[in-house]
Amino acid sequence: MGILDFFKKKSSVPVINADCKSSGCNECGCESFDVELADEILYDNYSKGVTVSTVGDKVKLTYSGLLTKSGASGVFAVVGFGDNDDWQNTSTYPMNSTNQHMYELSIPAVDSKQINVAFKDDANNWDNNSGENYSFYIQ
Repeated sequence: MGILDFFKKKSSVPVINADCKSSGCNECGCESFDVELADEILYDNYSKGVTVSTVGDKVKLTYSGLLTKSGASGVFAVVGFGDNDDWQNTSTYPMNSTNQHMYELSIPAVDSKQINVAFKDDANNWDNNSGENYSFYIQ
């Protein structure tokens, strides 16, 4: 399945390659790209403080969004797979603080085409991208 097949229905969801074993510089020829860069240019998620990248068989999430800017002392990623309207295999993960305004999490890449994420803090305040969630296709 080619990359264009994912975009047949007009979607603003970026595609990441979970099979790529390179460091992101296309050394394996898979034409993967750094989602953080793509978000900054094409998608509004980077400006909202959310990045997704793959490292081997892991998906790495970083968050520096609304909750951290509001002073959250702990952030959790609520992660599901599949269609954004029907999440499957939903789990809540505590994120690791890398500094006062940045959290990160690495989880196994599952056999799914899409990862969906929303964030909440320890006071149960949510950042779900204004009800749209943060969704990314995994290739």
